[in-house]
Amino acid sequence: MDLIGDTLSFPHEVPCSLGLALYKEIQQDETLVRCLRAHLKDYDNRSVIEELTILRSFADGTGPDPDGLKPTIRKHPKHSQRTTCSMDRIRCIAGQGGLTLKMDLDFTNIDRTKRTRANSHLLSGLE
Repeated sequence: MDLIGDTLSFPHEVPCSLGLALYKEIQQDETLVRCLRAHLKDYDNRSVIEELTILRSFADGTGPDPDGLKPTIRKHPKHSQRTTCSMDRIRCIAGQGGLTLKMDLDFTNIDRTKRTRANSHLLSGLE
């Protein structure tokens, strides 16, 4: 956390496992600290969830590239059959038999019929 410095708004909310994952990524890529600090400075009024989402995207290798032009897509080292990518506020994890979309949205507030229709539309688009 010392490497990231005062750009963290909620340093006490960062789980130890996330801090260690970030440290491991930082050791592999020296430019990661600069990119992460710049990315965090762009989000002045962020919530705890938003900050943790940003940190996780950098820890798992899906954070933006150094120039911020496009998301990085990389296979997760522990799961060769798993691919992760980020687009805007959405993080997508795809693997054998599963697809996970993560975003800062409370899906329980969305009508069940509307969620079902959206899921059907998404799945039909994947076939």
